[in-house]
Order: sequence, then C-alpha cells, then structure tokens
Amino acid sequence: MTATNKPLSLSSSSLTNQIKPGAEEEFLKIASMSPAERLHMQMLQSMGLTEEDLAAMDPEARKAIEDEISRRILEDVTNNADAEPGSLVDMMA
Repeated sequence: MTATNKPLSLSSSSLTNQIKPGAEEEFLKIASMSPAERLHMQMLQSMGLTEEDLAAMDPEARKAIEDEISRRILEDVTNNADAEPGSLVDMMA
C-alpha cells in the first residue's frame, strides 16, 4: 500500500515508464564496449570528461588527456599486478 492507501502497482509497463529515455540505448552502448573501452570511459568520467569533450579538444589538449589516461592505467596495472583478473575493469557492464 502507498501513502494514499492505493495498492502499489509494479506492472512492467509502469516500470518501463519510470526508466528515463535513452537508458536502454546507454546500457546497450556500454554493454557492447570492450573492457578496454569501458576502462577508457571510466577514466574519462573520473576526470569529468566524455568522449564528446575529448573529440572537441585541440590535438595538444587531447594528447595530454590520453597521456594521463595511459599513465593512470599503467599505474593501476603496476600497483595491482597480483590482482584478480577483471579487478581493474568493471566487468559487470
């Protein structure tokens, strides 16, 4: 029951209406990425950037960001050489 004493409806159509538009497309986009692509996206997100932001940058700025991503990945791999496979990348997507 809800606060208005009406039964709570959990039909698939009501749940579908609550999902924001584009969520399915976003999920499919991420699910189709390789682990390396997801890691790259996660690194960009941690820097507050998107692929679109990166594409809009001048070549010098883009190279600086790509170099920083490479440095971070190398650092993560080096510091976690004995980590379990998949621990550096979100394998759930």
